[in-house]
Amino acid sequence: MQKLGHFDMAKAQYSEAIALDPKYASAYKNMAILLQHEGDIAKSISFHEKALEYDPYMAISFYALSRVPTYEPDSSFIPRMEQALQQSEQAVKNKSRLHFALARAYANAGNFQRSLEYLEAGNELKNLNSKFNLQSERDFAANLMQKSAEWFSYQINYTPQGCAPIFIVGMPRSGSTLTEQIISAHSSVAGMGEIQFCLQCAKGMQLEGGDKHKQLLKLRTEYFSKFGQLAANQRYFTDKMPLNFLILPILASSFPEAKFIHTFREAKSTCWSNFETFFEDAGMDFTNDMVDLVCFYQLYKDAMGAYSDALKGRMYHLKYEALVATPEQEISNMARFLNLDLQDAMLSPHLNKRPVLTASSEQVRSPMQKPNQNRWKTYEPFFSDRLACILTLESFNPV
Repeated sequence: MQKLGHFDMAKAQYSEAIALDPKYASAYKNMAILLQHEGDIAKSISFHEKALEYDPYMAISFYALSRVPTYEPDSSFIPRMEQALQQSEQAVKNKSRLHFALARAYANAGNFQRSLEYLEAGNELKNLNSKFNLQSERDFAANLMQKSAEWFSYQINYTPQGCAPIFIVGMPRSGSTLTEQIISAHSSVAGMGEIQFCLQCAKGMQLEGGDKHKQLLKLRTEYFSKFGQLAANQRYFTDKMPLNFLILPILASSFPEAKFIHTFREAKSTCWSNFETFFEDAGMDFTNDMVDLVCFYQLYKDAMGAYSDALKGRMYHLKYEALVATPEQEISNMARFLNLDLQDAMLSPHLNKRPVLTASSEQVRSPMQKPNQNRWKTYEPFFSDRLACILTLESFNPV
């Protein structure tokens, strides 16, 4: 129920499960995750702690608590996680979660060398079952970039809908969740979160040859059929799937009424933030290895460099550092681009009650503040050769 967005129903079911078995650790854990998505961080913490009381090896709860900026664990927090890590019955994915949690805990304690050891080991564990293929991603992107002029110029015969999508694209961990919270705080916008539908469909399209009109119209029709009705009575709805930057020519032609927000951030900070985050989605497995991650960032730069000019007038470039430094100015400019009036709620996105299911669900519940842009530098003295490739990165800056 929770995965389908039926939060009230899921909450009732978890409460019933706890009433039937007051020591049911998984029910406490599931309730904690739901409360976290809803933004009730204090209650979420208490339910995660309850989960750990009845299952001291609950990796998901350890990781969730390690990510909460306001959580102040006692001195037993790290030893308890290290003890949980020694349990032979832990699945590989949970062992990886515990490594990420310990990495964050040791960083908070100021031991960055030990933190990095856990972070690298956690990513290596996560990579064991990864199916990510960098060459396959490069081939798809290169093929579409080569044919992009044809896809951008194609005009479909379509029926206008009552609402229009706002696609938020860019590298993950570049401020896209915060941006969606800002835009969806407007009374005329529905926030839909990360919709993987378009990317999945586009990767199954015949990019060369084939019937472009049929493929584009099919994508459009199925997309609005699945998601358009969820934004009933709204002018816009947000689709925050950052990796949609890979398929911009297809989106632009399938949805002529759509607008695009591109969020971007300093390159090293972007990649480091990805590397130290445990992503549930297998589509984010390029973050498990720094070499892959740096190569993927270069792919992102190539794609945005190839597509930005074709989307002038339809795409707004939002720099994360500028957003948190001068929020009212940046939000006002973005609202003007979207033909939205600036509403007070947009200036306080941390108060937006909309559920957030992304890795930034804790961060966006706090008022905007300047990020630690040089977090990666605290680890630099301990970099291996594979990690040192991050030092070669240069940021993408739209002209």
